[in-house]
Amino acid sequence: VMRLEWIVSGNQGFLGASPPHNSKIVSMYYYHAGKLEKINTARAYGGWAAANHRILYNTLNANKTRETIIKDLSSGKTWILAIQKPGQYPYYQYPYLSQNGNLAVIARPNYKRGKISFYYAMQKNDFHLEPISNLQNVPLGIFRLSPDGKRYAFQNRDGLIIGTLP
Repeated sequence: VMRLEWIVSGNQGFLGASPPHNSKIVSMYYYHAGKLEKINTARAYGGWAAANHRILYNTLNANKTRETIIKDLSSGKTWILAIQKPGQYPYYQYPYLSQNGNLAVIARPNYKRGKISFYYAMQKNDFHLEPISNLQNVPLGIFRLSPDGKRYAFQNRDGLIIGTLP
């Protein structure tokens, strides 16, 4: 049963599927040039974004630990942006990745309070998470990242914010 998909180009993409009769695990696959490669298995994925041969995803592992990961399928390199132990709340969601895969944005919504905070990470800083200063603990809204990763837009009940990232 197909769960998720992210098509990068005509011959490249990422897929998520559960085996027949086992909805307790989901495997993530990378499809490229006619080949399917398994890249991860978890209890669940909290979303993903992909660019070229790179994927940013949030996962819930079998031990109930949550991780936010960037994986580069051409080099095999993996960056772990965040690890959250079971019961830690709120957890990271809503991944965004620039078109070249060098900049990532993730959000940490707190639905109980109706607030959200955004963080960015850049490859040149080894994908270390940094807060987007004017998007911390703001009322829930809609976020968009420009393809080059230099600009963002965020709109909520308070209005529209257009900002830049390094």
